[in-house]
Amino acid sequence: MRWVYLLFGFVVGLAFAQTVKFPVPQGQTIKAIVVSVTDGDTIKVRVGNELQTVRIIGYDAPEPSQPFGDKASLYLKALLEGREVILESDIQALDKYGRRLYHVWLPQVLVGELMLLSGLGQIMTIPPNVCHSDYYQRVQTQAKSVGLGIWAVPFPTGKQERATQGRATQEGSDTVYITRTGTKFHRAGCRYLRYSAIPIKRSEAIALGYSPCSVCRP
Repeated sequence: MRWVYLLFGFVVGLAFAQTVKFPVPQGQTIKAIVVSVTDGDTIKVRVGNELQTVRIIGYDAPEPSQPFGDKASLYLKALLEGREVILESDIQALDKYGRRLYHVWLPQVLVGELMLLSGLGQIMTIPPNVCHSDYYQRVQTQAKSVGLGIWAVPFPTGKQERATQGRATQEGSDTVYITRTGTKFHRAGCRYLRYSAIPIKRSEAIALGYSPCSVCRP
């Protein structure tokens, strides 16, 4: 089963390699061994004699209880468990849960790229950790055209995100949306979200220094 998942990721990644120039690490890097996979975007690694929990930067995988959540965990396990990886730091080192924040490389390809291309995650960029965000955006655009996993839902480009945002608002979720360059957080559907809409918890947005939009008043 491990080789099935690895072959799947290799084929998808090879197709993408024909159209996009690959990035290289820009932050500080260290090597680590992946001890276990917690879910589709969280792993435990060993750096020297220290065991660390790492939340992978760049994408958000479905929760185990959500569609494709189990597949995301299984794919990441097949991809990483027991292997050496390269951890690349960004600006913010820890999240509010105390997990280390790293871009993860294996060894010359971003793990986030493989997850996006496989339809087992979607882009999530939370400032100030925006290194590679433009590349992740191009990867996700390609992933949607391939149509695997979460991108297999038959929505025209752009409508799936709006539908998801609308459901979150109707259900009374505390999710708000930020943009790559703005300083405000917004409700789904706000006119200032025409070009990008990054989902984030209201409490996290406030902790990062964002303030509520005066137009949509989230």
